[in-house]
Amino acid sequence: MAKFEPSKARIVLESVAQFDLSQTSLSSFSCLAIASVSNSEVVIYVGTDSGAIFLLSLDASSDPPTSSAGSGERLKLLRYVSVSHSAIRSVHVVSEIGKILVVSDGYMYLVDLQLQQPVKRLSLLKGVNVVARRVCSSETGSLNWIQGECITT
Repeated sequence: MAKFEPSKARIVLESVAQFDLSQTSLSSFSCLAIASVSNSEVVIYVGTDSGAIFLLSLDASSDPPTSSAGSGERLKLLRYVSVSHSAIRSVHVVSEIGKILVVSDGYMYLVDLQLQQPVKRLSLLKGVNVVARRVCSSETGSLNWIQGECITT
């Protein structure tokens, strides 16, 4: 097994803004998902322990502010919606269908990307704890997503 060498380490995540959840909720973050809307805008879906999802927008077009006072200008709370009474376990952006997939209290929920439509619980699936996205790729073939399998032709 390879040893970790600090001289070859890089920063993967860097703080560019701060958001104080205590101003809008008494709950804490439990999970998040990040999606790029354009070259200059990133949206962040934050799941909370109280069962709500917050939609934040991060303006990535400008340089990070030098002081923490200006960081609030880059990160904005757009809206939030209550999904369940239990903690949000995971949030997955499924941009192909324009929804986010939320796991909470053993159920899966579908919510639109802007958090404007009513939340839909997928009642056929019960006892869900984890959701993973299946990623398949082929450089020369096509993918068959309809049958749920990646088939190269």
